[in-house]
Amino acid sequence: MNEMGGYIEFDLPVNRGHLHPDALRLNTAGNTFRLILSRGDIHHVYVPNYICDSMVTPLHDMQVKHTFYSVNDQLDPEFFPDINDDERLLYVNYFGIKDDTVARLAKRYGHRLIVDNSQALFSSPLPDIDTLYSPRKFVGVPDGAYWYSRQGERESLHEGLPFATSWQALSHLAGRLEEGASLHYSSYVAYEKRLDTAPIERMSRVSEMILCGFDYESYRERRRENFSYLDERLAAINGMSFDLTPCQVPMVYPLVISRTLRNKESVSNEVRECLLSKKIYLPRYWSDVTVRPTASLQEKALVDDLLPLPIDQRYRQEDMKFMADCVEEILA
Repeated sequence: MNEMGGYIEFDLPVNRGHLHPDALRLNTAGNTFRLILSRGDIHHVYVPNYICDSMVTPLHDMQVKHTFYSVNDQLDPEFFPDINDDERLLYVNYFGIKDDTVARLAKRYGHRLIVDNSQALFSSPLPDIDTLYSPRKFVGVPDGAYWYSRQGERESLHEGLPFATSWQALSHLAGRLEEGASLHYSSYVAYEKRLDTAPIERMSRVSEMILCGFDYESYRERRRENFSYLDERLAAINGMSFDLTPCQVPMVYPLVISRTLRNKESVSNEVRECLLSKKIYLPRYWSDVTVRPTASLQEKALVDDLLPLPIDQRYRQEDMKFMADCVEEILA
């Protein structure tokens, strides 16, 4: 019998449903990848150099052979290997802006492609292709991952998994809301480390409840508006170019200051430090790449050179203007 009476637990209205209602729901994207590898029919994976270690560790843990490949300055694969049925090519839909590349790879490789949509929550999955998502990069939830694959296989792997418990994460999520990010950043880092070693579980009930309460359509529109504003202001100095389709919803605005405009190597760090002084926090994707022997100099440079400007639903056009003004002032 369920407990009754006493204090009322954390609650949110559940009236909109999941953004990905047909996906299986697990606790982390890394564990979703582990579950894919656990089927036993994958013996070798091609992995981009420019990727987080959290997607490489499962390959080591599951003793699956892997080969790194390079991406170019537009984050597309530099080569296209011939792949057998027991091999896969893993590709990251970087920052939610590479749907076209995903479609081309799917046409070439079919079910031998694995799509990491951790940075592309709003991108649609393609039929019969393993696709994983990490909603924590887009909305404030303590855990959660979505997984699409071939029907039948995934249900059998999902059955019997326990639910994750994530109440420990509510302290840093609520703490940021009430007191700001800097006071609770250490708690966030500690919790993220715990997630890295968490067992394969279903999405927690807390995350299930929260994820069904968001107005995703308004989030979609706000992110696209913010991205478009920054691109109008900064496209001329950006070494990356974008052509968003009507369905694409970016995670961030990736700014790589054009080398022709750099008067010194430290300009990206100067921009990052200037924004930090104004309490605008930019993550680095991903420090692991700098020590990866197979990574090119260009891929290693992206760790410092790529400035992921925040564009999410918390911010308005005046926030985008403030960031763009800061960048232009430094470059001037």
